[in-house]
Amino acid sequence: MSSVNPSRGGSEINHRRSQRVILSLPVIIRTEEGSKIIPFEEETQTIVVNLHGALILLAAKVSKGQKIRLKNRATQEEKVCRVANVGSAAEGKVQIGVEFLD
Repeated sequence: MSSVNPSRGGSEINHRRSQRVILSLPVIIRTEEGSKIIPFEEETQTIVVNLHGALILLAAKVSKGQKIRLKNRATQEEKVCRVANVGSAAEGKVQIGVEFLD
């Protein structure tokens, strides 16, 4: 799928696998069992979600490639995720992008 970007005068390719939705869901993030890092559990919220992952605000320190667990507080559904990127910090929290592994 491509779209024309008039400000650049050319076409631009959209590499997203699914549509993003701005959605604040209460979630619990914790370390994956068997992880060699210091265990943590943090209640936080999503900023954006899609079929393949989410953007989350997190105070705990994580690194790109790290596996974590994301639990939806409303449904209690839990997913194993991989930290796909670690963004900039603001007000003591960092925006992290996670990719669902299943």
